[in-house]
Amino acid sequence: MKLCHLGDLGHRLGEKEVSEIGPVDILLLPVGGFFTIDAKEATEIAKQLKPKVVIPMHFKTSKCGFPISPVEDFLKGKTHVKRPGTHEISMEKKTLPSEMEIVVLEHAL
Repeated sequence: MKLCHLGDLGHRLGEKEVSEIGPVDILLLPVGGFFTIDAKEATEIAKQLKPKVVIPMHFKTSKCGFPISPVEDFLKGKTHVKRPGTHEISMEKKTLPSEMEIVVLEHAL
């Protein structure tokens, strides 16, 4: 499986970057804005990279005092959203969804 962690990405991806990244199975994507890309930019990047699974990160939680947006801003209008109710999951390539799925994990802090 190919996992892509976009860290504190603060800009959109160019075609060269998308090409260099290549196919992605699981994408860890910042969505909170302010310090990173926001929900709209994150949606565009997910469309560019076309992963099987998107795991949103760097969003506002009850334990986070940073001036960032909640994950719900990213989820607006999206389908195939799962909330497993845990902060960790296991995945196997053979069981990845055929259509992009968003998996919202519980925050660990």
